[in-house]
Amino acid sequence: MALVALLSGCIVNDDGVVIEGDFPVAYVQRNVSTAGNPTDGIMFSPGGDLFIMEKASASARRINITQRETQGQGDVSDPEVSYDGTRLLFAMRRHTGESWNIWEYDIQTDALRRIIPDDETANLGNDVDPHYLPDGRIVFSSDRQEKTRALMQAEEIEPYAYRDEYEREAVIALHVMDQNGQNLRQISFNQSHDRNPTVLMSGEIMYSRWDHVANRNHFPIFFTNPDGTNMFVHYGAFSPGNSFLHPREMPDGRVMSSLMPLQGTSEGGALVIIDIANYSENNHPAPGVPAGGQGQYQATPFQVPLGMDVSEHGRYTTPYPLWDGTHRALVSFTPFQPTTEVNALTGELEEVEGPPRYGIYMLDMNRQSLRPLVPPPAGKILTDPIAILPRTLPNVVPDKNLDGELANRANGFGGTGMGVLSVKSVYDTDFLDIMGNSVLVEGESIPRVDGRPDLATLRDPALTTADERPARFIRVTRAVPTPPRISMDMIGESDFEMQEILGYAQVEPDGSFRIEVPADMPLGIAVTDAEGRALQSHTNWIQVRPGETRTCNGCHSPRRAEGPLNEGLAEAGPWPNSVPLWQGHARESMAETRTRIETSVLSLMQDLVYEDVWSDETIPEVTAAPSRTIDYAGLAPDIPAPVNGIINYPDHIQPLWTRNRGSDTCVTCHTGTEGAAGLDLSNTLGGSGRLASYDALMIGPPVVDEVTGLPRVEIRNDRVVIVREPPLVQVGGAANSSRTSHLIERLFEQPLRSAYRDRVGSEEATQDHSGMLNASELRLLAEWIDIGAQYYNDPWGGQARTLDNMLGRVNGLSEDDFDPVHQVLMSSCASCHQAFGNTGYVPDLSVTNDDFRTSRYVLTGNPTGDFNITVGMVNNVCQPELSSLLYRPSSDPVEALHPGVGVNQDEPVLSSLDAEYLVIWNWINDARAANDCP
Repeated sequence: MALVALLSGCIVNDDGVVIEGDFPVAYVQRNVSTAGNPTDGIMFSPGGDLFIMEKASASARRINITQRETQGQGDVSDPEVSYDGTRLLFAMRRHTGESWNIWEYDIQTDALRRIIPDDETANLGNDVDPHYLPDGRIVFSSDRQEKTRALMQAEEIEPYAYRDEYEREAVIALHVMDQNGQNLRQISFNQSHDRNPTVLMSGEIMYSRWDHVANRNHFPIFFTNPDGTNMFVHYGAFSPGNSFLHPREMPDGRVMSSLMPLQGTSEGGALVIIDIANYSENNHPAPGVPAGGQGQYQATPFQVPLGMDVSEHGRYTTPYPLWDGTHRALVSFTPFQPTTEVNALTGELEEVEGPPRYGIYMLDMNRQSLRPLVPPPAGKILTDPIAILPRTLPNVVPDKNLDGELANRANGFGGTGMGVLSVKSVYDTDFLDIMGNSVLVEGESIPRVDGRPDLATLRDPALTTADERPARFIRVTRAVPTPPRISMDMIGESDFEMQEILGYAQVEPDGSFRIEVPADMPLGIAVTDAEGRALQSHTNWIQVRPGETRTCNGCHSPRRAEGPLNEGLAEAGPWPNSVPLWQGHARESMAETRTRIETSVLSLMQDLVYEDVWSDETIPEVTAAPSRTIDYAGLAPDIPAPVNGIINYPDHIQPLWTRNRGSDTCVTCHTGTEGAAGLDLSNTLGGSGRLASYDALMIGPPVVDEVTGLPRVEIRNDRVVIVREPPLVQVGGAANSSRTSHLIERLFEQPLRSAYRDRVGSEEATQDHSGMLNASELRLLAEWIDIGAQYYNDPWGGQARTLDNMLGRVNGLSEDDFDPVHQVLMSSCASCHQAFGNTGYVPDLSVTNDDFRTSRYVLTGNPTGDFNITVGMVNNVCQPELSSLLYRPSSDPVEALHPGVGVNQDEPVLSSLDAEYLVIWNWINDARAANDCP
């Protein structure tokens, strides 16, 4: 009743503007340990609650709303106010025995209720980040993964909550439900977290997506409709900063967001304002916007570094712009908390930021002032402030009617629902030019007019033959959701997670394609040349909803630039020198016309099949290109063809090196001898527990210092890394593929784009390797490299798909006994094993696979996530000393398995005589009985 009186007592002037902050404010008080990282989707620590203060004043009375439910044993996060200002929506976990659930507080009646009333349904997953939709429904993030689990069950897979692409936490994806908890359904299908959904005045959902595919690793801002259609990146894919978190719309249509690195700043950073209507990226204005401006700027009086550098001016998190016309915002802010610690690399004391002291502040952007409202109690932080005020109801975006034949068609994966991907031209790359000289080699070119791809010339068979067009096929893959507790060594020495190939489609002469793909699963696409070797991979997971058609201008990020390059070409007249049957309709791409006439072309092909349907041979200067098919028919009997698009190195690639070719095999020469450049392709196990040939291809040899005789090391991103020669197989990013792998260069005897050639030089060829593998074998090898060169892409190795049959799965490692191990990891390993993100696609062929362990084995200090990823580093319970978790850091640095902590250190990081080593050894050894060790 007191709160009802408070709401009715707000002072408002004639313009409807609240005067001097006389409105209630809600916020959460939590333990400081919950100030995690962008990668930590869900944090829990007993002692959190929801508070309401009677007005935005330092002297205001504060009331604990949730203590009656938590009793000091629970935690609360993410409050949100209803559009009429009478209710609060928030996430609460009352105690350790239940999951995070969505709750609602009715201010007028002082009543609390859980949105999903049924205990069993409520606790099927952790639900956080709720927000009211304008039609009364609720959007939220959850690791219940409702649709993904259903698809697993339909595929006869024992359902599991899949982990993020660091193998740390169960992924939280966007879900929608009614106000009574009914009609709950998943609408996003990312492989890492989708966080902080809010609703724009347009009715679209804006959220932060952990965009993590290979070396792409950041949080840009995404939009989607409430039914999950039209999901696309809207800002931040190629702008300064890594993690745009907590984005909220401002009254003028701009967006306020916190901006921080991927780890190390207690989820605090700069506070930026983004002109999202006029800028696709910081330096890329929309058409009609004058050049020279910027899309983002910091909103606070002092600049905060965007990286992990010490910020002497504090950090900001969870901003809430006010809609009262005053250009103010509620923010959580921590002043600089200096402390010192020993630098693991130099051994010297250095100043660092200590634990944050987030309190609630009022930021006045006109006056550039920051006024404290609520200070945090000792050991606590105050975050997620929101103003309890009514505001205009956003537009309602109704769910699309996607119940047609396409939506209900069987997709081949135990479920129903297909969608369409339609790309106007893969050569249309906006300002990024990712299908230009950066991926082409000598003899390849794209005709240009005024610097832009000349699609009119490309599509004319009299001017450009099929062999002269770089892009010939599209390969479509789907992500295999990462199971819990799978060994990272089973996935392989790759920054990519497991994938399956779904099929191929032909790229039409203007660079367009239009294909049907399975709905409600994360998809990847790659543009390939005529041999099936990837020119460029799309390092974002794409999704379509059942019955949805997704249309893009080209292979690029922003969609607010000028229209597609090939728009209007059909309006200019008939396509020159093409058969009359294929003359297009206005604004149609060649793929749109072809699939309209020949609907069977919409279906993905299992093989690379090219057929020239465009060239009109009645015209003298036009000659049709010959048809061509690259299938698996040429594989020898001892080389199994992939089934369901699954390629495993031991099953499919190793037989390429050992199969009988008559007089010799690859291993006749390549057995690790000096005569074969030291390359060992033999079918023997190496020290990693994988085939030695795999490590020989994937890990470049260390560069040995001529003076010390030790591997040379250098500091990258404040961590020690062994300097290696480029590996023969180059993976890790959009531009890295079979065409950047020296192995493929030698097997085709064709100069491509390998870093090996650039850095080592083109060695004198003593053997011509062209023709040693046939077209089927070369296709298989290129596919394996292009999807990430994983060791396994099938978590079950062909067995029944249950968790007990998981490859490399380790049982019995106790999370209850993990704390001593965690302390060792944090003191000995965490300073190097951190999450280092980027700001989007940066073509860098010098990047090699030697950063794999430090970039994928990430320790953040969150015990649950650190436990999950550490289990993935344990691949030999029966002999703990041979497990990667101990074997790598305790190995002699001469073996180049792991650098020492110091740059000139020649001792192992963990010696078998160290007490810390024994702590880890005993923890692993305690699981022997659960894994049937002899």
